[in-house]
Amino acid sequence: MSPKVPLYGLLAAGVLFGAVQGIVIPGTPPDHVLYLGRAFTLLFLTYCWFYYDRRERGYEAGAWLRIGFIALMIVVLPVYLFRSRGARGGSVALLKTFGLLLLWTICQTCGIALTTAFTGDSLAQHIPALAGH
Repeated sequence: MSPKVPLYGLLAAGVLFGAVQGIVIPGTPPDHVLYLGRAFTLLFLTYCWFYYDRRERGYEAGAWLRIGFIALMIVVLPVYLFRSRGARGGSVALLKTFGLLLLWTICQTCGIALTTAFTGDSLAQHIPALAGH
């Protein structure tokens, strides 16, 4: 499998979680479950990408790197990118990662907007930055 497949799944999950967030009223108990589900989905799909990317590149990741990727992804992901691609390639990959996270956020916002358009709710109710809070 290509390492791009989990990334496409990440974007699709962004739209799906955004759509669900558009239905759930912020601050209610299902809202907290949604955040937890979003975090585990992000971790799972990112680890899938890591697994397929290192296999495709032939990079031998030790046990500490694999465990660290799950425990401290925000620290270990840049380390992996720079070790597997070198300084220049790692910098480009890190910028692409930030772009992907921005795109994931946009996908979630689009999911919220689609759901609120169908339900007639205010978009500001689900995105506090729009409400001026």
